[in-house]
This record gives sequence, structure tokens and C-alpha cells, in this order.
Amino acid sequence: MAGVPDGKPKSDTKGSRRLLCLSGGGYRGLFTAIVLEHIEAQLQLKGTQRLRDHFDLVAGTSIGGLLACGIAAGIAARRLRETLEEDGGTVFPERSWPTARQMVGPLYSGATLAKVVRKALGGAATQTLQQIDVPLLVPAVSWISGEVVTFESKGLAGTRAPATTLLDVCLATSAAPTYFPAHALDSDVLVDGGLVANAPDLCALLAAQARWRLPLTGYEVVSIGTAGSLAGGVAGNVPQSGAKWAKGAQIVKLALAAQERLAVTQCESLLQSGFFRIDQQPSQGHLELQAMDQVDSSTTTTLRKLANDAIASARKNPPAWASQLV
Repeated sequence: MAGVPDGKPKSDTKGSRRLLCLSGGGYRGLFTAIVLEHIEAQLQLKGTQRLRDHFDLVAGTSIGGLLACGIAAGIAARRLRETLEEDGGTVFPERSWPTARQMVGPLYSGATLAKVVRKALGGAATQTLQQIDVPLLVPAVSWISGEVVTFESKGLAGTRAPATTLLDVCLATSAAPTYFPAHALDSDVLVDGGLVANAPDLCALLAAQARWRLPLTGYEVVSIGTAGSLAGGVAGNVPQSGAKWAKGAQIVKLALAAQERLAVTQCESLLQSGFFRIDQQPSQGHLELQAMDQVDSSTTTTLRKLANDAIASARKNPPAWASQLV
């Protein structure tokens, strides 16, 4: 049974469990990292030194998966944010003729992504899920079986946790089709978890419920987005050919955005005041944020501004249980 150490569900003596859920979004994950850095600073003012010490479960997809792995390993949010700012352009270099390149292979190098993941995680990159005591959940998708592969740490899965390194987890959940190559792991081939759970909120809630068996009122979820647009378009401009759907990976962007919104809406409906979403939809003028791989000074400045706006908005009327976070 997923989310239950040793397959044995048990009731919990703790009254509530707090979950941190981080969406995917490529370089827009800088927005998430800035929000996390702010939350960590607020918690440090109150005596909690690391984000992982405040949350009972951490979940993330794609870039959110990298951030979640870092948090579970005890890495400071500031360091994760600095790595994204310093190396975002290395992972997503400026390119020419992106559409043509995506037709014949992935846009970006998996080896370069691995190098940056190692920098972000440091020595924790070689730690396995069997060594991570913090409950951690990161989804990916098996190309071979078409099934969801949910990476769970020892803190969540107990003895069922695999000997998969955090580096492999990050490369698997980030292998977005047309952007990065699929990640071969053991006897499987894995692609981006964002195809099924770009917002891992419901996956995390179900795993928590299987693990702790609390009523829904016993869960508090902090969900952080990536300042993405809704990825829709003008009615008359719906692509009518495979080539147009493939242009700029439109079908991938639409799928990620639509199921992220669905997961967030459903989780909010289930938890109501127990659900706290921090996100900021960009304006129509922020066209560069429709992409997951646009890295330049303008995009970075915009993401910083949107993150600060999201924090200011979140501080206005948070649930009582979340007031100390913002």
C-alpha cells in the first residue's frame, strides 16, 4: 500500500499533519524557491531552522521535485534559490530554431541538468531514498508501462523505499518530453512526473492519508506554484495539425497546466481552510513566462516581482495555522 511503511496502516496520535507540495514549471521554479526562502526565514525567526523540520511530508514534481529533495536533505532554501539563479541559463541555454530541434531530439542536455542537480544537492545527490528519514514523495511516469512511478523515502515508505539516489529521482521527475531525454533507471525508462501530477498535492494527500489515517480535517497543505499562465489560447487559434501542437511543445504545456489546476482545485475542495495555495498568475504582458525554459535578466526580475507579490497577497488573509509561515 503506497505511503505506508512496511505496508501497515496505523492511526496517528498527532492531531494534524502538515504537507508541503511544490509544482513543476522549469525555470519558473525560481518563483517557488523565492517563496520557500521567505517561509524558511519566517520559521527561523520562530526557532525552526530548516523547512523539513516544520513539515511532516514534502512532495514535488519536476523542478518542484528537485526543491523537495533538497528540503528533505536539509539544504537551505536560499542555497537552492541561488543555484537556480546562477545555473538556470546553463540548464536552459539560449537556442536557435527550437521547434526544429524538438522535432529530432530533446532541446537540452540531460548531462548538464545532472551537473546542476549535483551542485544544488551537494553530497546529498548520492544519498538514496532509503537514507532519507523525512517523508518525501516525487512522481515520475514509466514510458514502458505507462504507469505512475512514485518515489517515496524511508520516512514515508519504510523498508519499501528503493535504493534510488536523489540525483536519479530529480532526473526522472524532470525529464519533460521534448525538453530533456527520458531517464533510464534500473529496467525502466522514466519521464516527467508533470505529465500526471504537475501539482503533486493530491498524490501527497493520498499518501499522507494512507500513512497516518487522519480525517481530512487533520491535514494542512501548503501548495506553492510557479507563476505559470493557464496556457490557454484564442478560440480561433486552436492547433489543427500535429506539427502545430508540437510547436513550442504546446500540447505538453497545456496538459501540465490543465491537470495542475485540476489537482489544486480538487485538493482545495477537499481540505477547504486546510489548503493554502501560494501562487501568482502573470499578466498578459508577461509572455515570456508561458515558457518553462526562458532564462534571462528580464524573466528573473519578473519572477522575483511575482514571488514578492504572491508573498504579500498570502500575508493578507492566511489560514490561522499558516500565519507563521508568511
